[in-house]
Amino acid sequence: MVDDPLANINAIVGQTMSKSSLIRIIEQFDLYPNVGEDSEDPTSSKVALVRANTEIQPATRQGQQGESLVYDIIFVHGDPEKAAGVANALSALMIEESIERRGANARRTTEFLRKNLQDDERELEAASRAVSDFRRAHRGTLPTELETSLRKVDTLSDRRESISARIASTENMITTLAASGQKSHSETLLEDLRRQLARETAANTDEHPNVIALRQQIARLEEVVGSEGGRGSDHQTRVQIDSERREIAHLREQLAATDLEITALNERIDQIPKVAEELAILEQKESAQRESHREAMRKVSEAQIAENLELEQQGSRVTMLDHASVPDTPERNRLKYLLAGVLATMVMSVGLGFLLEIVDPIVVDVRQLEAAAGGRSLGAIPRVAA
Repeated sequence: MVDDPLANINAIVGQTMSKSSLIRIIEQFDLYPNVGEDSEDPTSSKVALVRANTEIQPATRQGQQGESLVYDIIFVHGDPEKAAGVANALSALMIEESIERRGANARRTTEFLRKNLQDDERELEAASRAVSDFRRAHRGTLPTELETSLRKVDTLSDRRESISARIASTENMITTLAASGQKSHSETLLEDLRRQLARETAANTDEHPNVIALRQQIARLEEVVGSEGGRGSDHQTRVQIDSERREIAHLREQLAATDLEITALNERIDQIPKVAEELAILEQKESAQRESHREAMRKVSEAQIAENLELEQQGSRVTMLDHASVPDTPERNRLKYLLAGVLATMVMSVGLGFLLEIVDPIVVDVRQLEAAAGGRSLGAIPRVAA
């Protein structure tokens, strides 16, 4: 909104000349104590008289600079001290009203910005809550979980390959045990596990889970082989074959469970792009709302500083340039009034004479007499000199 200094000054003048403001001045200086004693509302009569004797008008001064507006305050009264006092009091009222208007404008601005800030806070809270709810509802398919999911798929794939390899190795072992009756199952299985360990150590480190598991199995089988003393037994072979078959069944269950986990993870990974797009939209709204909230907070802070320190440049500033002083001479000179009265009396006398002459003329000779009588005269007596 563009500030209009003239409109502000007119508003300040109007408030200064209001009835409530003038009553304060009348009571302060005890103006017109005998006016309106017989009326029902003497205060209104006094207020009207103060307004009639007061003029607030633009000054015609030289050297005005910029857009400053200079006004003269004129108050006419029979008492020169009261006249100067009332003029200064009117100036003080204008300054007071100017400060009040600036303060009111600043307060209104601050209140308006605070209301906007509260609205932005509610909208930001709603946007943040929407993002949190979305993240909770799509846990496991968020973009930040993509790398973790991929690593988990790789781990499960390695486990699947290991289980498949163990199943194949155990099946081969069962085939070998069934075809050979010279070696015990433990010895045959031990040899097979050692070959499998050699393949694993060639591809993986010693800390790999497969390597550790194979070494533990080899250690147990070595104890079993040592306790058997190297003797083969058909009964022992059958027992070992049954044990290996149970192991294969257990491994197949692990393989099925691993496949289910891999399938579920792949489904989640497939949903991540769509979830990422929806989440990006929500986060963009939240970011825009957060920026709006930050801007609203900055405006409120600036408005509060402007209100407290009265640094805002909006609105006109009113100051008193010159204090009214007691006049040395009255505005109206009594001698001028006397001369004007004498001159007016003379003019009125001459005018009254002409008027009487027109209304009631005097007959001074025979011609005027004949004109007035409407006939001829028989004779006339001449003027006799004294």
